[in-house]
Amino acid sequence: MLIPRAVEMIKEIYKKGKITRKTCDTAFGGMYYFLTYYLRKKGLIEVDSVDGNTKYWRLTKKGKRVAELIMEIEKAVKE
Repeated sequence: MLIPRAVEMIKEIYKKGKITRKTCDTAFGGMYYFLTYYLRKKGLIEVDSVDGNTKYWRLTKKGKRVAELIMEIEKAVKE
């Protein structure tokens, strides 16, 4: 089961390709770190690259599939 804020973060990463703490619009402060930990433990995101102290997060194959399913469900509900 995914928490609602994690679903929003998955959709954001899917749309942007990758995110950092500064580019994430879904979560701020401690919530950002909690969500990245939570999604990483679920196997949905992974580190894309590191630039100094900044980690870039991207979706794994499993994460991309989950994002596509979420988008598909939201589209079906809107119809």
